[in-house]
Amino acid sequence: MTQQVGRVVELKPKQAAGYVRISNDPNGTERGVLRQIEDIYERAAQLGWTIVEIYVENDTSAYKKRRVFLPDGRAVRRVVRPEFRRMLDDFYHGRVDGIIVWIRTGCCVNRAT
Repeated sequence: MTQQVGRVVELKPKQAAGYVRISNDPNGTERGVLRQIEDIYERAAQLGWTIVEIYVENDTSAYKKRRVFLPDGRAVRRVVRPEFRRMLDDFYHGRVDGIIVWIRTGCCVNRAT
């Protein structure tokens, strides 16, 4: 469904997704990602979107690199976030057509200067 807003056309996703991530959860309680999931569903309801998939990366760094092996056998250091990659792949292939991402803002966010 499209909605005309001025000269911009907004498309309402039919199959939306949510992405949540917590960097550090050493006890595996998942309390942080569970709170984020609640927020994702709340925001989706406000937008009138239907969430069909939630991609969760608990205790997963967005920056810490690990050693991985490429198909040609070379070893490289890369950030490993499999659910993020799966979400992008699903979006690219049309399995989801909108994404809501929980983003932390405020005084505790590291900012480049």
